[in-house]
Amino acid sequence: MVKAARQLLDHVRVGGQVPGSPSLLDDLVCVLNAEASLSMIERQWGMRLAAGASMTYVARRGRLAQAGTVLDNVLALATHRDAADAAARAIPGLLPPVWSDATRVRRFEGCLTAVAADRAAERARAAIDVAAQPLRTVMLSPDAAPECGVAAVALSARDASAYANAFAGFERLYTDRAKVGRRDWLLQRLRFEAPRLAGVLEEAPDDPIWELRLAALGSAWDWAGADRWYHRLVDVGEEREVSTRLLACEERTLKLTGELGANRAWRHCLRRMTAAESAHLRAYHQAMRRYGKGTGKQAPAHLVEAQRHMDACQDAVPAWIMPTYRVADTIAPRPHQSRQRLHPS
Repeated sequence: MVKAARQLLDHVRVGGQVPGSPSLLDDLVCVLNAEASLSMIERQWGMRLAAGASMTYVARRGRLAQAGTVLDNVLALATHRDAADAAARAIPGLLPPVWSDATRVRRFEGCLTAVAADRAAERARAAIDVAAQPLRTVMLSPDAAPECGVAAVALSARDASAYANAFAGFERLYTDRAKVGRRDWLLQRLRFEAPRLAGVLEEAPDDPIWELRLAALGSAWDWAGADRWYHRLVDVGEEREVSTRLLACEERTLKLTGELGANRAWRHCLRRMTAAESAHLRAYHQAMRRYGKGTGKQAPAHLVEAQRHMDACQDAVPAWIMPTYRVADTIAPRPHQSRQRLHPS
């Protein structure tokens, strides 16, 4: 035992060191185990792997891992191979190939491509028949466009050129129908706006004169609008109605001006009126109400009271309007009376 250990210590180095410690011996054991495992796996692969004696442990391990991945992928093909065999047996007359024979596999692939193309063609034929059925139905109508029959026959005969011509005819029909719809819409508007013009146009739509008339339609329309405006402007009845409205507006303006002047005058009067003058003015009004027609027993006293209040508030009112006989009864005469703003009526 000692002699063997001595040989190990003399001839083996771990990282350039003598494996004299437990840690170095552990490292040596790990390396020997890795070498044994890698060598065993490489022997199982045999000639399928190139010799790797000069490769590092990491490189050898990576090469084996890559080879294992490839092997897994190859083994996974078995599932797809079984599915392909089952699908091939489901097709009458088709046998699965020998998968190890590349020539037979390519031939089998060609067969599958042909089957797929045949099924696509069958779907296309069914779609064509579905598209042709409405055309066959419509072509029986006496009002159907000739393109319907041409397209139906072309689809049945699988004539691509004839169908292309029929399809171009359909596009022209759609364009013409859109033009007819716009024509009818414009004609309807013209009947509403200018019924006489619409009637003349419908009576002789092919008359060459329309080329010249339509070229000047904008100017003619403007002249017609100006003519209608002129006739509305000089219409006697409308002028009389406008004059009546204008006179009514002027009278209302005068009335409102008078009311505004009166309101402004009263506002000015009330603003400059003192509290005492306002009280005397109300008292004068009450005294004159009690005076009445002047026939009562207390009428003279009420008149004297009214005169007293009048003297106190006479300057508060811009103008007094009353009958002449009432002036002498209401206002006591004094010198320079002419300065007062009295307007007998």
